[in-house]
Amino acid sequence: MRTLTRLSQSVSGESRFSIVLLIVAVTCLPWGIMAQEWLDGDFVLVLLAWLAALSGFMLARTRIPSLLGWSIGTVIGTILTLALVVDLFPPVWLWNRAAELWLFWQDRLLLFWARAAAWGNALTAGEKSYDNVVLLLLLVVIVWGVSWWAGWSLPRRRSPLAALLPMGLVLLVIVAGSARGDGRWAFLLLLICAFLLLTRTSLTVLERRWDRQAKDYSGELYPDILIQALGIVLVLVLLAASVALPIENPISQAIWLHLYEPASLAQGSLGRVFAGAQRMDDSPGRLEHTVGGTVILGDQLVLTISTDEPHPLPRNLAVVLEDEVSVPSHYWRDAVYDRYTGRGWETSLSLTYLVQPGEPLTSAPVAGDSLVQIVMRHQPGLELMVAANQPVRVNHFVRALGDPPDSPGGDLLSAELPSASTYMVTSTLTAARATVAQLRAAPATYPVWVQERYGTVPNVPGRVRALAHDLTAGAGTPYDKAAVIQEYLRTLTYDTETPLPPPGRDVADYFLFDRQRGYCDHFATAMVVLCRAAGVPARYVTGYAAGEYDHANYRYVVLQKYAHSWVEVYFPGYGWVEFEPTPALAVPIRPLGGEQGAPTARQLLEQWQPREYQEGPSTTVWLLLGALLLALALAVGVMAYYFVRRPAVSAEQVTVSEAYAQLARRAARFGAGPRPWQTPREYLATLGQRLAGGLDRAPGLLRRRAPDPGDTLPDLATRYEEEQYGARPTNAREQARAWSIWERWRNWLWVVVLGREP
Repeated sequence: MRTLTRLSQSVSGESRFSIVLLIVAVTCLPWGIMAQEWLDGDFVLVLLAWLAALSGFMLARTRIPSLLGWSIGTVIGTILTLALVVDLFPPVWLWNRAAELWLFWQDRLLLFWARAAAWGNALTAGEKSYDNVVLLLLLVVIVWGVSWWAGWSLPRRRSPLAALLPMGLVLLVIVAGSARGDGRWAFLLLLICAFLLLTRTSLTVLERRWDRQAKDYSGELYPDILIQALGIVLVLVLLAASVALPIENPISQAIWLHLYEPASLAQGSLGRVFAGAQRMDDSPGRLEHTVGGTVILGDQLVLTISTDEPHPLPRNLAVVLEDEVSVPSHYWRDAVYDRYTGRGWETSLSLTYLVQPGEPLTSAPVAGDSLVQIVMRHQPGLELMVAANQPVRVNHFVRALGDPPDSPGGDLLSAELPSASTYMVTSTLTAARATVAQLRAAPATYPVWVQERYGTVPNVPGRVRALAHDLTAGAGTPYDKAAVIQEYLRTLTYDTETPLPPPGRDVADYFLFDRQRGYCDHFATAMVVLCRAAGVPARYVTGYAAGEYDHANYRYVVLQKYAHSWVEVYFPGYGWVEFEPTPALAVPIRPLGGEQGAPTARQLLEQWQPREYQEGPSTTVWLLLGALLLALALAVGVMAYYFVRRPAVSAEQVTVSEAYAQLARRAARFGAGPRPWQTPREYLATLGQRLAGGLDRAPGLLRRRAPDPGDTLPDLATRYEEEQYGARPTNAREQARAWSIWERWRNWLWVVVLGREP
């Protein structure tokens, strides 16, 4: 206890400033790591750096040998590393149960070993690994090691350069390897702390030398030098950060020529083994899909998919047995798009999250039957996970794009899977098993996230909206609206040799009214746009059609020519249901599920009366025109109120007292009314000062047109006093003069807000 007391007294008396600079310096490395956005919850590295630096600093100020101090630091660092990386912190209820506590630690250690082994297998196999456990382990060890070294070396070696050099080199490597230079301000702050610590140490050495030599020096010298050093360091660091270095010289080019290839290989290898730490800008992130252009698809084998459902009957046998409903018609989707751009589709979400094997990919949509699929990839470069609607979990690490599992929404737009040749994914098939009667009975009240993301009507020409309303005029439910739109689009022509729409043309409008022929991208785009215009939430989906079922090997064989895009419509209680507007593919067969009193989609289409749709101004044009007219009307109204309109005033009201009262009431609206203790002359004098101050701050054009407060307001005060306290009554001329002063100031009293109240 005495040792700790002496230690704390010596620290507070001698090295308080050094400890503050040390804490700021060791914070720079976690700050630089956090700027890279490699890990979630990486703020714990800051606390780890503080603990390492303080423990190293305290141990270094004792008299223990260096070897023992290093041993203590290593033991503490190892315990904290295991606790953070392996998650060895047990719940409170296990603290007094030794047997269960040991099993808890054993499970955690085995899980960590399995994850590290899987990471090592991916490293040796040349595959990607999205598990960040090894990266977390490396970062914790590095942060603890360099921070503890800084805290230990500063008091022991009396050399800030030796204490902060390892940390500076690590931070320099991190900043230099960042494509954007993220973390450079952390590196500059570390330089500032290093220079100030160097100045502090030099002053301490000089101070002790002067004390030994009994020299007299001013106590103000110490803070003055530190302040000046801080100013010089800030100027130098800011100049170094803002001035570009002349790197275009033969020496730097020769060095970079030899380092470029190994640096690129190292960066590629690190990006592969630490794929889970890649930033959003370096990962697929926001997806984009342009609609249009000729497509040529071959017969190359892309995927083979085995499922755990009963083997389907051959299509021809199912037709003979009149049992086509039992033959499943799957779609293998890889990406979902929600935002229509007029030329194609993109995803509005851009943030991704890492999902571990077996964990939920997103919020569970609805309860239902599960479909397990074993997907085998037969072509390189396939990064997106392919699965039936809706995938809920997979046995590999994936980077998911969509709503995280703890969010209200249940959206999974895409999932990037490591380049594994085989993976197992589980999907929920509630929507696929729903009957027509159930979908017709589904309510038209949608969750907020569905309405905002998929129910918003895109900015399309007015005739596209008119077509949607005319087609669905006789449909009573969202299902009937989607079905009749699907039926109408299937009457158009399928053609893979379709050019891009002309510049500036909306692709859905061009397809529906000009070209009227296209392939799956055009049909799916048109249906999503028409459904949203009719008030039905829908989205654009890409992936593959079911393919051919190999009855000998019990699997679906998906060739390149089965690449496809289709439509999913949302039904509360069932989720997303597939619709097929492309006439080249069959419509998914759905059981009726009861008596059908409502008209079918074909009957609704026969009731539709086509008309000539003229292209008019877009909604944006009408909105801009309306906003312009509204602004013009408001401007005219304001001018009419302030400059034209004059209230009808009778002859009895045109008095000096009424003019003063009107002026005071109008000024009170702008916070410049009379105070209870002010006489009329005092109030008008104060108001005149505020008006004069406001006019001084007003533009010159307004100032030249405004009345002079020093000439008009004292005159009004004089006439008011004469009317109230004079021996004779004011005549009509004097009253008209006072009223004219009020008329001149009524439109200029707002300038008091620019003046300062004295």
